[in-house]
Amino acid sequence: MRLRCAAVAFVSELHGSREESLEALRWASEELRKLGVEVYEAGVVVGREGFRDALEHARDAGMLLLLAGSGGAGGVIVDFWLSCGKPVLVAGLVAENGYASAVKAHSRIRRLGGWSRPACIESPGESRRLEVEAKAVAASAWIRQSRIGVVGYERPSIAEARALKAVHGATVVYVKSSLVKEWAEKASASLEALGAAEIAVDASELEKAAKLAAALKAVAERLNLTAITLDCFRLMDKLETTPCIAAALLNSSSFIFSCEGDLKSTLSMMLLSRLSGKPAWMANIARASGERLLLAHCTAPLAMLDTVKITTHFETGRYAAVTGRFKASSVTIAKFTESYGTLLAGYARVANPQPRVSGVCRAQLELEADIEKIIDALPENHLALVEGDLRSEVKSYCSCTGVKLVEAQ
Repeated sequence: MRLRCAAVAFVSELHGSREESLEALRWASEELRKLGVEVYEAGVVVGREGFRDALEHARDAGMLLLLAGSGGAGGVIVDFWLSCGKPVLVAGLVAENGYASAVKAHSRIRRLGGWSRPACIESPGESRRLEVEAKAVAASAWIRQSRIGVVGYERPSIAEARALKAVHGATVVYVKSSLVKEWAEKASASLEALGAAEIAVDASELEKAAKLAAALKAVAERLNLTAITLDCFRLMDKLETTPCIAAALLNSSSFIFSCEGDLKSTLSMMLLSRLSGKPAWMANIARASGERLLLAHCTAPLAMLDTVKITTHFETGRYAAVTGRFKASSVTIAKFTESYGTLLAGYARVANPQPRVSGVCRAQLELEADIEKIIDALPENHLALVEGDLRSEVKSYCSCTGVKLVEAQ
């Protein structure tokens, strides 16, 4: 799903450089394009000249980049935002009091209930915070226009889907499992992405798992879904496979997929993946000992692993699942709570990239973490994680959307 942004610069009729503002707007727009955002540059509004023309380009956008090139532009920026109400990155040039106008506009937009983050541009091409704030606003806008498919009707509840919509704007779409099964029976199995993986299951099991992955991707394209979660334990006999391989393949291809009908983990994965541009993983907390936290699940994205082995699913001892050695030396963890208004998040170093603990799911990762904080705040047994340190981006996202952040690290 493409995210479209309308970019507009504003300067006062009294002072401010139209040329410098336009140069800064072009540079900031290019930074957004690097994040996968489709940007339309609507030019410079001087006073209110060009206001309506720029607004026409903003109505269909998912987010806004509004740049203050001088003092006196804050009020016009707020009026522009009020006309379309999208998540907004309010940037400001230091020169000619542009950043002062940006801060004024950002503060008023937040008081009015809008999603906004400010960014200071020292000069065109120079900003210490633009990338972080742009990632946060883009993530909020992307999630807001997302459609999340739920395969299996028992989880999550209608009330949970409404809570997600109320806080983050994303829409939950319930998908019949019969549709997925029908498409899986027709799908072609592609195993190229497995590369040099060690295969320890029957070829027929691997083929069924790969067909399910293809079917889920096809259903997502047909229904315009950004992500899918599947109530796997209830549906695995009907589908005659588990979605473990589907999760490993789809998440590696930048499509978000989670199992067990866990909508909170799905949203957590969406956030981490969008902020980082990398695949996210949903895992069980399998063991907590001292300052070591063992995470495990049979669904690790292939792109997160150095070595890959296809083995059987843990709980059933059948079908196909993933194990291997993780590449990451550090991760960011996250999980939304039941109300979707609070996010548990933190940073952790990898203590062991490939534990071999019996009695838990196949893919395993051990972290050095503040176990007490995590266990006390965690709403359920699953955590989402992604490679790298995203603490600044997560904090900015929560500030943008009004989500309460509980830090655990």
